[in-house]
Amino acid sequence: METFRQLTLFDGELLGHPPTVNLFDHGELQTKDVADWMMRMLPRGEFLVMVGKYPCVLQRTKLKPEEVSKGLEFCHYLIGGAVYSGTFVGSELGDKEGEGDE
Repeated sequence: METFRQLTLFDGELLGHPPTVNLFDHGELQTKDVADWMMRMLPRGEFLVMVGKYPCVLQRTKLKPEEVSKGLEFCHYLIGGAVYSGTFVGSELGDKEGEGDE
């Protein structure tokens, strides 16, 4: 019987949504896709994170982590070495997340 081995160049974790780390408390959150109605509000939005029950859209900045002003770390996130600023776009989405795409 012949044995075959397969080498893959794709990391399963990288194919999904990347995790983000909050610069304030270093807590990790999972990113999601930004809904259409959120993109109309923030066209440069790349990711969505849920902070508690509140949706927060992340936009890439040109800052380095050490350049984030003291006191503003709570609304800045790190994804793959890039700093993103977060903007809350609404209230609780509950089980109907993304609803409101009109």
